[in-house]
Amino acid sequence: MREITSIKEKADALFAKKKYRKALRWYNQIPAEQAGEEVLLRMAECYLRTRQIDDCEMYSRKVLETNPENLAAHVLLCKVFMYHKAVDNIEKKVTTILSINKNEAFAYTAFGYINYCRHNIPGAIADLEKSLVLDPKEYATYLLLGQAYLLINQKKKAIELLKIAFRLNPTLDVFLKIGFITVSAYPYWAAVGILLVLFLYLVTGVAEVMLISTFWFLLYGILAISARKYKVAAFQFLLMALNLCTLMWVLG
Repeated sequence: MREITSIKEKADALFAKKKYRKALRWYNQIPAEQAGEEVLLRMAECYLRTRQIDDCEMYSRKVLETNPENLAAHVLLCKVFMYHKAVDNIEKKVTTILSINKNEAFAYTAFGYINYCRHNIPGAIADLEKSLVLDPKEYATYLLLGQAYLLINQKKKAIELLKIAFRLNPTLDVFLKIGFITVSAYPYWAAVGILLVLFLYLVTGVAEVMLISTFWFLLYGILAISARKYKVAAFQFLLMALNLCTLMWVLG
């Protein structure tokens, strides 16, 4: 029993640090018959964060087999349905979520997603902003709200929301989504940044974190110039230059 407790503690510590793949390696060492509801939920969350969607669904359903009223499991399944763009399933799941807790924030994120898919952008923005009032820490809500504002040509607001989404969940997956959205808002400037990052990766093979930060400093600098904040832009380009110098030093 002590060994299982030790494994869970190590997994929980990694989960808290958002190291989901490493956390999964430890959680998977816990025998299935000794994995309680909390462990199963955390495994489902890890699988979702690492884009192993089918496994996320499987573990969420395992929780619901023993506890049909588990709100967190229903929310995870709702996220799975959003990943698959299964709007009808999302609507049914939201009804279930609100029957358990009428103030569950992610239900309104899901409503916002449904309205977004149906091209009702004002309705989507209203639902997503209501969700953020209830839970200001859900990165998916900021990501979707940023996309909605972009569709009504409020680029500045959209970029701010997307930056918050990345701060809350600084993963490569989220970064690539934001990069794609930003390209559509600033196609020429963002394309230059992406090409630079790809060139650095092909030439150096440097870890993704360094590449992401280089692009991020460049993008912030470009956005600062577009807003006529030249001192901010200069500072961002200086950080980018330091990043590049570090790359040269590592490679040299």
